Amino acid sequence: MPTVFWMSRLKPGVRREDYERWLREFDYVRARELKSIVSYRAYRIEGAFLEGEKPYDYLEVIEVTDLEAYRRELNEHPAARAIAAQWGDYLDLVGSLHGECIPPGMSRRTG
Repeated sequence: MPTVFWMSRLKPGVRREDYERWLREFDYVRARELKSIVSYRAYRIEGAFLEGEKPYDYLEVIEVTDLEAYRRELNEHPAARAIAAQWGDYLDLVGSLHGECIPPGMSRRTG
């Protein structure tokens, strides 16, 4: 399944709590309206695991049905436009990537 990764930093002066409230109460809610999104999770990056500086503050992981359908919705869907109109108040984009999971992977999750 295609997966898109968005890496971002908090804008200067933006409190983490304010962005995360907006993420939970607005971004996640509006993103549910995009039919191309299968799952969406944002991760707060606390620091580098082995060594070095953390390159960004947040990583968004979005599984989509199809990359082109997702791109279209980002450009055309009112919910995506509403998210984009406010997203820049909180974050600066560091980068974006897309890729595919190499199955089967592993998980200990039960549900």
